[in-house]
Amino acid sequence: MLGAWRRIVAGDKMVRFGGWKSTAKMQTTSLAGRKVGIVGLGDIGAAIARRCEVFGLEVSWWGPREKPQAPWPRAASLADLAASCDILMVACLANEETLGLISRPVIDALGPEGLLVNVSRGKVVDEDALIEALKAGRLGMAALDVFQTEPTPPSRWADAPNTVLTPHTAGATSGAIPKMVALTRENLRRFFAGEPLANPVVE
Repeated sequence: MLGAWRRIVAGDKMVRFGGWKSTAKMQTTSLAGRKVGIVGLGDIGAAIARRCEVFGLEVSWWGPREKPQAPWPRAASLADLAASCDILMVACLANEETLGLISRPVIDALGPEGLLVNVSRGKVVDEDALIEALKAGRLGMAALDVFQTEPTPPSRWADAPNTVLTPHTAGATSGAIPKMVALTRENLRRFFAGEPLANPVVE
């Protein structure tokens, strides 16, 4: 979100390749006061929401189930969420129900000034519609850590403007990976011991 909205990656390229002639075209709006909509308010979505508040963003969310304990308002629909926000952050589960959830109508509702960020799974976003919208200027920016096919073909993104692309590394930190392994081992221990799992999959 930061890299795309504040054009940090584009600025890095400008410095490295001798394009630092005028910074006027690098001017962006502040994140403070912008509206971020989060698709999916599980543990990751809620963690994103808390971090966004620190930057002065106004947070709302949408998901298929009510969460009465959530301190942020839930939009009436995904389309309403996309239409009401500047940044749409996708952090929902990937399953049959969410396949292609971020469709062309949702992307168009986000609009030519909007930023789509996907840290969920590639199949949640209609990637063809996303690329088309970026090229046509119907969507402002996209920041993606996940793709429909991984590794994603570089040629697919060669002409897609205003993108920040990372190779599925959002959770790949020296702190997070040992926790994932430990949680997997604990769930296996509990399963074979006949105990409730630490984090069972919700059907």
